[in-house]
Amino acid sequence: MRPGRSVAFGIADPTMGTEAIILIGEMSEPLGPDEIHQLTQAIRRRVTQTLDVALSDVRLVDRGWVVKTPAGKMARSANREKYQALLKMTAGDS
Repeated sequence: MRPGRSVAFGIADPTMGTEAIILIGEMSEPLGPDEIHQLTQAIRRRVTQTLDVALSDVRLVDRGWVVKTPAGKMARSANREKYQALLKMTAGDS
């Protein structure tokens, strides 16, 4: 993953009455499906071991996907909206 190019945010989960934690990270270089699977599993394990929370979804995306503010901070709401649009788009492909 690219340093400084990952973002985590919550998405309301009304069935659980809590928030699902989502992590988006830009890849440094293109990876194959097996490599992506291995990396996302390693990220899930590390976050669970370190923070004692479970990630609901981990997405590795291409360079330029993660949105930052003009000040260089993560634009969580913009990334959340972009993620939700991605989910709708992939649901439409099914």
